[in-house]
Amino acid sequence: METLTNVMKPGEDVVVTVDLKTATPENLANLQMVLMTSSMNHEYTRQEYDQAKSYQKREELMSRMSDLKNLYFQVRKSLELNHPEKLESIERDLLFQKQTVLNEYPI
Repeated sequence: METLTNVMKPGEDVVVTVDLKTATPENLANLQMVLMTSSMNHEYTRQEYDQAKSYQKREELMSRMSDLKNLYFQVRKSLELNHPEKLESIERDLLFQKQTVLNEYPI
């Protein structure tokens, strides 16, 4: 089993432990949640970064974006290897969510 840490908000870590190679519905649901949450949190953090004026705040946000990006690609790689059909569906849903919620992704 591998432990993935998905950072939701500064100071509030959520730890999701899943076996990245097991295809149980619960594990796939957890992987999907981590993938979508890390991607959306990266987008919101990037927006905050764009508005931050403090060098220290920008450095903190840059570190957070890096952690979220690494988490996203770790889960994505596992899904790509073990559940490619689910990955395609999840990424399609994620794109739709970004287009619906964020103004920067036109439909």
